[in-house]
Amino acid sequence: MDILFVIDRLELKYFEFNNLVTNFWLIRELLRNSNNVYITTIDHFAVISGKAYAHCFKSFEQDENIFYEKPEVLKQIEDFKLVMFRPDPPVDIDYINATYVFDFVDRNKTTILNDPKSIRNFNEKLHTLKFLDLMPENIVTSSKSDIIKFLNQHEEIVLKPLNGCFGSGVMTLKKGDKNTA
Repeated sequence: MDILFVIDRLELKYFEFNNLVTNFWLIRELLRNSNNVYITTIDHFAVISGKAYAHCFKSFEQDENIFYEKPEVLKQIEDFKLVMFRPDPPVDIDYINATYVFDFVDRNKTTILNDPKSIRNFNEKLHTLKFLDLMPENIVTSSKSDIIKFLNQHEEIVLKPLNGCFGSGVMTLKKGDKNTA
């Protein structure tokens, strides 16, 4: 089976010998089961004449490690039986634009795990609001006055941007904190 993994740019940069990430183990196991596994990143997509393509690299195993062949090859995404969409956030404009490419993939020909359309259409941080009984009181707002009112009510709050990752932009505020502004 031909499988495409969409991974992080940083992960591609340090792809070889990178057994610290889940993708390494998934790809290695798929290779060991006689699959053809290709890798790409969100900045390697194209739509040509209404068809989605990826500039990708064929991976292979050697001496218990995985590598990829250079140069890249251009393949139509529908030629893959399975696409594993696994880049990490931030869900920035590059990430969003990459999800649009998958609107041109026939889902009857290609299965896409971690469907980019679902990621684009429903923010993962907002998804938690479906489980209010499992979390503390919260608000989602871009209004400074709403934040200050919430802070005054609770005396200590955590601010977290909707599009960040790895703790970027997260801060704790206490009532009276000079950083409140």
